[in-house]
Amino acid sequence: MSSFKYSIFFIVLFCGSQTNNVNSSSQKSENPLGIHSQDGWKNSLPIKYTISIEMTDTQHQYLKNAMQSWEKAVAKKLFEFEGTDPHKGIDFSDLYEPLKMGLNGHFFDMTWAKSTGKPNSVLATTVWENDPNMTQAILHSSIRYNQEYYIFGDATKDQSQDKKTIVDMQSLCTHELGHFLGLSHVPSTSDSSSIMNPTLKIGEGNTNRFMSSGDVDRVRSIYGVGDSTQSQEVIK
Repeated sequence: MSSFKYSIFFIVLFCGSQTNNVNSSSQKSENPLGIHSQDGWKNSLPIKYTISIEMTDTQHQYLKNAMQSWEKAVAKKLFEFEGTDPHKGIDFSDLYEPLKMGLNGHFFDMTWAKSTGKPNSVLATTVWENDPNMTQAILHSSIRYNQEYYIFGDATKDQSQDKKTIVDMQSLCTHELGHFLGLSHVPSTSDSSSIMNPTLKIGEGNTNRFMSSGDVDRVRSIYGVGDSTQSQEVIK
């Protein structure tokens, strides 16, 4: 039976990855620091993904910018846009339903707690399903975005509105795509510059769109590397 997993990205104080797999503790001990699935998507590249009908072209571009950063890190094509998915976050009965439907999608949730069961402080949640026959490989993954309480845009020019705080979408997506690709959280005590630190400053002017050399090393340990010179512009 496949195991569904998720990773939560809190705002400033804390973020933790969790799983409902009873064997998760033994699996976790096998993995190096900062990696949850050592085989990633190596057998199914490029990863075909969809976006919700609620995502604007501009937001999709922020997502693609984040994807390009990871592609530059490994100098390989990792992602391929498959099209727009008719589903919205509100259409799913629980956190894992996109995986049960075999979706690799990006969905906005306007009823965050009801749809995901997560606190209001969580910006986004990445869920993934591992192959039951190859437990370090990823079969499906989706990212859910908390649009009920946050605005996802460009924090260098967009503003918070009403009670919704602006979140730099490219920064957030760079982090969440790390989970999507097989990376887990890295404590700041181990790598203070890692994009996979479980914290993110939000609000006007707050961005973090770069990864550390450690992030590059970790993602390369999964996917290898083509032209290593391409990684320099994405390293903080």
